[in-house]
Amino acid sequence: MTLTGGCHDTAARVLQSLLDQGATTLEAKIGSHIATFGGSNCFQTYERLSEAIKKPGGGRYHFESVGRSVRLMKRAGFVIVKRIPPNHLPRGADYPTPHGTTSKYLRWGVLGVKRPPKSVRHKEATAARAAERHERAAPRYAAPGAIVPSDVSGRPPKPPDGELAQVLSDFESLQQSALDRRTAPTTRGAVRQGRGPPG
Repeated sequence: MTLTGGCHDTAARVLQSLLDQGATTLEAKIGSHIATFGGSNCFQTYERLSEAIKKPGGGRYHFESVGRSVRLMKRAGFVIVKRIPPNHLPRGADYPTPHGTTSKYLRWGVLGVKRPPKSVRHKEATAARAAERHERAAPRYAAPGAIVPSDVSGRPPKPPDGELAQVLSDFESLQQSALDRRTAPTTRGAVRQGRGPPG
């Protein structure tokens, strides 16, 4: 739930302010995203920002485009960027950053937007980071056929391709005949048990 006057309301005002001051759409979206973290200490890498900020058509911005936009925003005075060296723990992070990152802070005076109260900023930034942790903990990538829906019996559905079904059936019968040969009684086993050879 978004509080009135909270970070998400502020994010909308930051977006409009940046667009009014001549920022590109991507720069305005980056500023708005930083505002959802309370406007300070957004230590997400450019790769993570490119995943979080969507294009109008739903695609992803390239992480180098995001990095270039952040640097342009810094030159224009919209944000302050502080470098975090590799293997250092950003304030509020769960783990050190192996390759380094940057903490990004909005310059509220330049944007002409009033920042939310500190308690609201802290609460909503904590919630945003918790949501990101939850998303990061889930599997991010999987092969297209990795998850196969089951039918009511709990078995995966038969493959739609008849040729593939025949190949699988032949393979299963070969496996079964190999198993039957391994478990069938042999002459050597019969001799060990004191019986004569068959015949």
